[in-house]
Amino acid sequence: MRNIVETNVIGLYITSKCTLNCELCASGIPYYKDAHHMDKEKVLQSFERLFHLYDKVGHADLLGGEPLMHPDIEEITEALFDYREFIPEFRIITNGTIVPSDKLCESIHKVMSGGTRFLVLLDNYGKCSVNIDKAKEKLDYYKIPVRVDKYYGDMNDQYSGGWVKYGDYTPNHKSESEILEQWKNCICRNLNYHEVWEGKIYPCAYSYAISALGHDVMNDGEVVDLFDSSTDEERRNILKRFNLRPNGACNYCYSLSETAKRYPAAIQLPKK
Repeated sequence: MRNIVETNVIGLYITSKCTLNCELCASGIPYYKDAHHMDKEKVLQSFERLFHLYDKVGHADLLGGEPLMHPDIEEITEALFDYREFIPEFRIITNGTIVPSDKLCESIHKVMSGGTRFLVLLDNYGKCSVNIDKAKEKLDYYKIPVRVDKYYGDMNDQYSGGWVKYGDYTPNHKSESEILEQWKNCICRNLNYHEVWEGKIYPCAYSYAISALGHDVMNDGEVVDLFDSSTDEERRNILKRFNLRPNGACNYCYSLSETAKRYPAAIQLPKK
């Protein structure tokens, strides 16, 4: 009997473009030199190679950047229907600046018709989320489940108490024992998050972001490449080791724990 490979969340990043320019963005969007939409065919091929590697998944999220900016968001969403046997729930996380199209709502309904749950998370950044009411109205009209998370106003009223500062992509100069303690308390580790970008699976949010920004900090065996010559069993073996020890990005992360200092969300940097 093979060992079980499971994760609570698979984050499916499909674009590094965004309508906002948030200073503490977990995806590092303001710091990309070549922000782009991931090629639709590579996204769909990634789905084909990805989901069957897992024995159990809590849910999978379409992410960005702002995923609703992707020109093929409707087709990408509809394709999730084919993986309903692997994933019990799909979600889209969007920032309330774009009203979902009728075609996207219809694609979501197709996925739901297969018995899979679907949830749209509307992050409400106050004055930045200029279409939050229209977006919710459209989703309600199509009877698509939606959750609105507040990220403005009093910090005590913000979802999760605000945002966390992961780091500035430079070494944190912590000792090995400090890194180990930080890793033990990491939300990504404890909730077992896996992140996918450009055909590679990363063990946490920060390892994805720092790698996507071009920093070569991950060690051998800490990332799964869905497009290299590895076998599925070799890929599964790497996935099983994701939560056994700190990874290379931990040496750059400040902290992502329940007790980490919180900051106001969505502080906007000037657009370049």
